[in-house]
Amino acid sequence: GMSAQVGQFFLAAPTFNPNSTLFMVWGGPNDLFLGLALGADLAVVGEAAVGNLASIVGGLFVAGAKTVLVPLMPDLALTPLGRSSSPADAAALSLFTAGFNAGLTAAMAQIEAQTGINVILADTTAYLSQVLANPGFYGFTNTTEQCIESVQALLTNCQGYLFTDEIHPTTLGHRVLAASFIGLVPEPGTAWLLLPLAAGALAARRRGVSRQC
Repeated sequence: GMSAQVGQFFLAAPTFNPNSTLFMVWGGPNDLFLGLALGADLAVVGEAAVGNLASIVGGLFVAGAKTVLVPLMPDLALTPLGRSSSPADAAALSLFTAGFNAGLTAAMAQIEAQTGINVILADTTAYLSQVLANPGFYGFTNTTEQCIESVQALLTNCQGYLFTDEIHPTTLGHRVLAASFIGLVPEPGTAWLLLPLAAGALAARRRGVSRQC
């Protein structure tokens, strides 16, 4: 989980310049999937996930962080997972996404007011909608299916695909998403550093190295 990862980060006693270091805290979907597997109340799951992320951002502030990028959750109903679900289940995914994003937005606003930390929210729901509205502009030819289900697509390294599997983006998907994050970073002179950082971190998530809590 992310809380354990942050704990290990602090134990490593990292040194960083708080005025130029950008932290990225992204989680939530795996909480949902675990909740679904356990048959838990999804409202409670979402509330707990938001609380965990708020605690992490607060801990980073105590450690000296001044700027944190916090992406919201994309509409999971628009992923291959959602598209393959029943209408009722797809609606539940959209409802969870909206509730989670509203809760996370409110929690981050509260932390900003209490601490003065700069929280940059990235609206991944809007980004996904933009891509789906004009996929060719971003280089996508398939935005609904899983690349791993097509041998031919795998042989081309998922060229033109938005999704690698049920929910995770392809390399191109990560690149497009990282580029959208760059536009939110306040320091243009150093914003380019986020691209390899974000792309690398997201790729690690896809491999299961950096799982969301």
